Amino acid sequence: MSSDVVTRVNGASVSLVENVGHRLLSETRSRVAPGVGPGPHPHVTQHVDTGWLRDHIFLTGVVHESRRHGVVNGVVTDVEYAKYLEIGWHSSKGNFFKYPFMLPAVSAIRQWAIQEAARLFRLAGKRRAPNVGGLLSIDSPK
Repeated sequence: MSSDVVTRVNGASVSLVENVGHRLLSETRSRVAPGVGPGPHPHVTQHVDTGWLRDHIFLTGVVHESRRHGVVNGVVTDVEYAKYLEIGWHSSKGNFFKYPFMLPAVSAIRQWAIQEAARLFRLAGKRRAPNVGGLLSIDSPK
């Protein structure tokens, strides 16, 4: 199971979704870089932060249009423990830990993404940008 952040804009240009995707990728990776994070981490054994998670966060590279989702691009990771960091877990001692990195990245770029949508749609000669309330959303693949 992977963790995904998907950008969607009905009727939006591919360039908007690509721009938002790249910005979201950068923001997401920066939140899990070695030495960054809430720490100290609850490891039982000695732990070295290698950047494995940061290095395994990617853009899906799939940008397509569909009636239901508009233009879609995603930031994904196939690192198994990423979902536990994002949604949390209970330790063997019953303590709850949570180190979200995807949702805070979405929150960090949301306002920029809305402004970027307006800018690109103005450049395209459109009077207003589409409804971008659902511009960034978290999806869990089936």
